Amino acid sequence: MEFMLGLLRQLKARLNPPVSAAQAEDKWARIFQLRSQLFDGTYIREAMAQTADGIFHFDVRDNIIGWSIAYDGVWEKAETDFVKSVVEPGDFVVDVGANIGWYTVVMGKLVGENGRVFAFEPESRSYDLLCRNVHENRLVDRCRLFNAALLERAGVFELEQAADNFGDSRIRFSSAQECGQNMYGEESRRRVAVEALTLDEAMQVAGAEHSRIKLIKVDAQGSEVAIFAGAQKTLAQTNVLITEYWPYGLQRAGKKADDFFDAVSPHFNQYARFDCGFEFRSIKDWREDMNVPASTPCGETVYVLKK
Repeated sequence: MEFMLGLLRQLKARLNPPVSAAQAEDKWARIFQLRSQLFDGTYIREAMAQTADGIFHFDVRDNIIGWSIAYDGVWEKAETDFVKSVVEPGDFVVDVGANIGWYTVVMGKLVGENGRVFAFEPESRSYDLLCRNVHENRLVDRCRLFNAALLERAGVFELEQAADNFGDSRIRFSSAQECGQNMYGEESRRRVAVEALTLDEAMQVAGAEHSRIKLIKVDAQGSEVAIFAGAQKTLAQTNVLITEYWPYGLQRAGKKADDFFDAVSPHFNQYARFDCGFEFRSIKDWREDMNVPASTPCGETVYVLKK
């Protein structure tokens, strides 16, 4: 493994990685080139990135999160820096859509021995890596992991598994075909059954239903409104919410911006967004802000809301 890490560093240096925002798109071309040089045509299915924030095992067939961590040493740097500025020892935090555990591990180190991280990941491949990464970073005692989706009601649902971006696996809503869009080949994806809970129920199971939550991070590819509907008690006790807002995914889930606003805005007083300058504004202006196009390739925006 040390040999592979050394080779990765040498190839990264040889490819002259981007240093400016203007080269961000080219970064992914470089990452895919790097991956193909290291692993395409082999039977290697797993790699490990050792960063300042921890050790992260990832599946080499997943094009996005693990490779970005291996390449940059961080995932979503601006969001991660914000989390580090907020979460403190003793805090209770929630990671919804934990994937391989970047935020779970980062927050697990921040909350200390007396804090707790509640992490939720329905995708089986990512969940297995989440468990390994929590164990590898010696955070088992403070992390409660759930191999489940969060929705507005408990039950068993279908998950569309993305072949090369495990983080884009999504709950299959009945409205998906009605929206008439299939931009990411969703109709041909493999579907598997997954268990779903509500966040309010999960916190009760964990014995934390009356606890003050410092921060919730939600990245659920369009399921956010359904998640918030089952989390109203928990949101009322939450100081800070970081959430992705993705109009395309939301539409496939049968929801719209007004549904998103109505589910969240009663619990918070201010909002800010990462892609248009990070400035907190009154929550009453948030609905209008949702109509401002995102600068990201897929059109998603990451918002921060606080009391």
